[in-house]
Amino acid sequence: FIKLMEEGRTKNDPLVSFERLRSTYLNTFLAQYKDTSCDEVAARSLCQLLAVAIEGALCEKLPARITDHMKASCASFNQKKLFKVKILQDLAKRRSFELFKIYLLDIKGSFEWWAKQYVRKLWMEGRQLKILAKSVVHGIVVEIYEALKTITIDKPIKKWLEMFHSCLSKSLKIDLGEMQDMIVATGVRSSSTFFLDTITEQLRLEEDKIIKLLDKPTSKYSDITTWSKSPHLLLCDHLVGCSEQCPFCGEQCELTDSNHVLSGKDHFIHIHRPQCLGRYIRHVSKELALDLCTCSVESNHRFRNHDTNKTWVPYKNYKTLYKTWYISNHNPHEAPKYWQWFVYQYLDKITNWLGAAPTLIDHLNWGAVSEEMALASLSKIYKTT
Repeated sequence: FIKLMEEGRTKNDPLVSFERLRSTYLNTFLAQYKDTSCDEVAARSLCQLLAVAIEGALCEKLPARITDHMKASCASFNQKKLFKVKILQDLAKRRSFELFKIYLLDIKGSFEWWAKQYVRKLWMEGRQLKILAKSVVHGIVVEIYEALKTITIDKPIKKWLEMFHSCLSKSLKIDLGEMQDMIVATGVRSSSTFFLDTITEQLRLEEDKIIKLLDKPTSKYSDITTWSKSPHLLLCDHLVGCSEQCPFCGEQCELTDSNHVLSGKDHFIHIHRPQCLGRYIRHVSKELALDLCTCSVESNHRFRNHDTNKTWVPYKNYKTLYKTWYISNHNPHEAPKYWQWFVYQYLDKITNWLGAAPTLIDHLNWGAVSEEMALASLSKIYKTT
């Protein structure tokens, strides 16, 4: 309540109002000096206000339009498992262990980072998204034109502005009081034909300015991923689904509903990965833990971690700690070829990262897995074919 009171006091403060309308008063004075009509000054002032509102509407509407376009034009942006495959393919090409670590530790953060890269690349390099942005701007301007056509001319200016504001209230965020104050300050008293024609003419100029800004590499629109409602965040909302990770191997739950536990469905993964990727090492030898969760839960082995307060718990009893997880011992018992390739390629870095002892894996024959074989195995892991 106090905040609303302060806002009202500030809004109605004469000095604040004068400061807000200073440029309008100046333009009116200069217009009279240059023998320009009040109608022309009022139309320009209104269009400047409309331009700000158009840009605001663009920032509101465009991200969702871009997200829909990306989902419709590329299957990888439409399904969680396909998006994961795309990320893993690009991780293999990048050969960056640091990016792999982010993926292993924070799947949601990794999704956001990669979505940001994809959106930024499409925005900066592709013409389709710029064309889409321009169509959004033009669509908003057309709505303004339609509003101008539907309102009767020669009405008292305040009444005309009320009707104009009402027509556009669903599309644009404009403060009616500010708009009325601005126009009344120019000395205009009614909506003449010349006034409306000048608005139409000035609106075309404002549209052209915004369109040019969209193409300018150094403008505020140069990086759309910095917007508060960025397409990459909307894309992630659609793709991430459940972001819970297996307590042993760190693989992400494959269910797409983030609230599936509330409906009685446990977290589930069809194919797990070596447990060293969940930061597990063997207790005695300190070597990397290469077991799969599906094997561990039917073995007599035990585990301990921060959830167990460092006490040993049989893998078979994992449900006592992780009640919302289901790890089937009927699922594949061999590490996916992609992760075989990854562990072999980055063995030393994984060992150093976890502070593990040197681990011999030659007997597993993981070195025989080529990058091509690893990438080809992704369709089996995530059932994309």
